[in-house]
Amino acid sequence: MQSAITSRDFSAFDRNRDVDELNSLSFSTAVSDVLDLHDNVVAVSDGGEIGQWIQSVLTRYLVMINGVSGAIGGSLSYAMAIKQALPDKHVLAFMGDGTIGFHLAEFETAVRENLPVVAVIGNDMQWNAEVKIQERDYGPDRVFACGLSDARYDQVAAALGGHGEFVTNLTEIGPAFERALASGKAACINVRIHGFGALLSQMGELSKIIVAGRATVDLIMEIDQFSARGEKMHAHDSRFVVGGPGANASIAMARFGGQPALVSYIGDDMMGQFIYQTLIDESVDMSMSPPTADARSSVSAAFVNKEGERQTINFAGQGFEPLSPGRCNR
Repeated sequence: MQSAITSRDFSAFDRNRDVDELNSLSFSTAVSDVLDLHDNVVAVSDGGEIGQWIQSVLTRYLVMINGVSGAIGGSLSYAMAIKQALPDKHVLAFMGDGTIGFHLAEFETAVRENLPVVAVIGNDMQWNAEVKIQERDYGPDRVFACGLSDARYDQVAAALGGHGEFVTNLTEIGPAFERALASGKAACINVRIHGFGALLSQMGELSKIIVAGRATVDLIMEIDQFSARGEKMHAHDSRFVVGGPGANASIAMARFGGQPALVSYIGDDMMGQFIYQTLIDESVDMSMSPPTADARSSVSAAFVNKEGERQTINFAGQGFEPLSPGRCNR
């Protein structure tokens, strides 16, 4: 485990120290800084490599991703449907330049139906996922038929009645976003970047990584509206799921093909057994998180109303000893 940790390649983060370079990471983090200024944003993530960077950096805004099937291109249509359902939200669709080619003409639909969504393109002028696969399997000198043009997708959006922004410098991202959001139109922000491989591929062979964080059982109840004081409510649906930052990160990494090992507190109670077995089934290494006898696991109750807003009550757990470095040497 220690060998895997020390051999990880974080060169993407080192290269990002050039603050003027627009690349997958600097683009994603700059967008995160911009969106922190807004409290009414939801987003869709689409595409290959760029989609995985968005999912890693902008997780808190995402309500939909294009999934693990490899299907890409539907995010503009998804965003329009979300805007129809949540008209008071700024709805963003993140994608690559290969992705926008599938349904570019849907900007006309968005303009015609007055659905001011914002498509944000991380444009590296290539099918970057295929580039990385070919570089890995055949070598960097044998990449074939993966290039795309310098097409101005922003101008296409404007020609169809929307708003367009073309960004080639990191400092332009914030103003471009503000203009697009203020335009009141369907908008395209076309950002020219240097495309990195997906975050996990920057870490070598989908490395073994230790994840330290909370694992909980979440009781999720779907309701029409939040209760007034002392009012009895009826839920439309309820379900138990494993949650918590540590567990969620571990599951996501395992589903991407990584080898996460979780360090967390889990009690040897009914809830802890559910957490432990769920994570084992998700291929998470639980050797550093054995259930603790006579301890009570963390539990959250989350109430979600029809607008998608939620209220959460958390019991952090009880009966655990402080975490010691020895837990990570197993």
